[in-house]
Amino acid sequence: AQADHININKEIVQLNKVDLSDTALTLILDDSTKADTTSSSTNWRLEIDQMNLSHTAFAMQIPNDSLRLSSYIQQAGLKSGVIDLGESSYKVNQFFISHSSLNYDTGNTLPASGFDPSHITLSDIQIQLDSIRYKGKEIQALLRTGSAKERSGLSFNSLVGKIVSDSTVFQIPHLALQTPYSHLNLQAN
Repeated sequence: AQADHININKEIVQLNKVDLSDTALTLILDDSTKADTTSSSTNWRLEIDQMNLSHTAFAMQIPNDSLRLSSYIQQAGLKSGVIDLGESSYKVNQFFISHSSLNYDTGNTLPASGFDPSHITLSDIQIQLDSIRYKGKEIQALLRTGSAKERSGLSFNSLVGKIVSDSTVFQIPHLALQTPYSHLNLQAN
């Protein structure tokens, strides 16, 4: 990582470029800690000009739950990201992921034949998102391209659209899904 500016007094970190490759990360979420009764605010603001991930594996486990999540990221990146912990807001101008995979498993049973929502395995994931914003109930994302294959044979060749929400409404002004055998257009308020 290359940091251009860190201001401890103002709680701001400016990262020009972050590169992570040939890495395996495992996150184990276990609620074995006592409740923190001290009051303090976290107002850090992290600004990332560019982040690149390649050949990175990620796994998450929750010991008291049967949920297991793992992924392999062949290539991913973001440009112009801001994480503002004081405002609880997140912004990314561009995000992409390509040639990657994701496994989601819950329960202790073997996967059923066909599509099994308890055991989802996606491969050849391609996603490009622009204008991602999240703050409370305010969400915005523009899906430029998306495609993936599921272990059951289900696949989508193209997924494009826009999602917008605030405290009163959730909108999908446009969403288009194309599979090898069908096409679906959706608009929802």
